[in-house]
Amino acid sequence: MMKARWYPFASSWLCLLLASPSLGAEQDVDRFSISADGQEVLDTSSKSIWRRCVEGMHWNSKTCVGTPLAFDHAQAMARAKDQAASSQLSWRIPSAAQLRRLGEASRQHPAVHGINFPAAPAGWHWSASVSTNNAQINPYNYGNVMQGLGPTSVNRLAFLQGWAVNWGSGEARGDVLKRELLAVRLVRPG
Repeated sequence: MMKARWYPFASSWLCLLLASPSLGAEQDVDRFSISADGQEVLDTSSKSIWRRCVEGMHWNSKTCVGTPLAFDHAQAMARAKDQAASSQLSWRIPSAAQLRRLGEASRQHPAVHGINFPAAPAGWHWSASVSTNNAQINPYNYGNVMQGLGPTSVNRLAFLQGWAVNWGSGEARGDVLKRELLAVRLVRPG
């Protein structure tokens, strides 16, 4: 049986505590606090504040509603910059590691995920991490030659690729083409 309790955390935050034997260690569950207006979630372990809804969705006092927007990598970065400028808060695209940690915590404690990030799309999300695909290519390997891979083409691929994290599976990939249209979840320092 799961019970939700709300405690004052600071002047504008409420701390969410879920008590259930199946949820595991309490420190993992207690690390999330929901803002008073319900639009943001504070991750106390990383001292970062996450938008509760992905871009394109909005908080209606009960859940995230609307349709998630899909952006290519450049559009995602521009969206974060625009949101930072319009709100005067330092919103940005998270690193792959940040997004992956948040997703892992959500998968370990699905009830917390449902309360903190309701209606979250389970697919791929952009990160701000830079692709470092510097694999050594053997130009004398017939398979590499047939694929058009050589030392200079691998460097060009790194420019065309970025990191994304699958919210549903936790998989992170650094070889996603930047022209792909993916969801975006914004974060800022706490």
